[in-house]
Amino acid sequence: MTSMNVVKDSFVLIAIISITIQAQDTPQQLPSFEQINEQQLPLPPFLVNASAESRRQFFSIAYNPNLKIADLNEQLEQWAHKQPKDVQDAYNQQVDAQKRMEAMMVTERNKLVQALPADAQAVAKQLDEIRENLQLTANQQMQQVTKVLYNTTPAIRQQLTHVDEQLGQMLQKLQQ
Repeated sequence: MTSMNVVKDSFVLIAIISITIQAQDTPQQLPSFEQINEQQLPLPPFLVNASAESRRQFFSIAYNPNLKIADLNEQLEQWAHKQPKDVQDAYNQQVDAQKRMEAMMVTERNKLVQALPADAQAVAKQLDEIRENLQLTANQQMQQVTKVLYNTTPAIRQQLTHVDEQLGQMLQKLQQ
């Protein structure tokens, strides 16, 4: 699974929103398991049959701001292997569905980006390289994305935002 922090898919859109937030040297405060429980957030399907302790373990991994994305993925896989078969199967189904959706979104995004001017394509490539660098934490990724977007022109940011809006519309149609 790419990352639970990354309730994923609209990477650049999230990055553009983050450009309005001052980049911080310290990670933002993430919710504790108790806060998540108190808010009665809907659980991912694979956690429905998991024990309270398994849920705590999952959230402590998924919301750990100090983990590199690769380490996060590895720890989530290890967590899943320790779960009962029904939880493991549901987790694997979720990961597979997420990977398929991510691959489709990347393909569609690449098509849209190819229609952009060369300078916008170059910025999109920089953003892709950041997203693909699993040796960064999610916070480090966001800081780097923010820096790239801050150092580009408003026209390019607008073009990339338009690409993400089109992807968002595609995603909404798929979910209907």
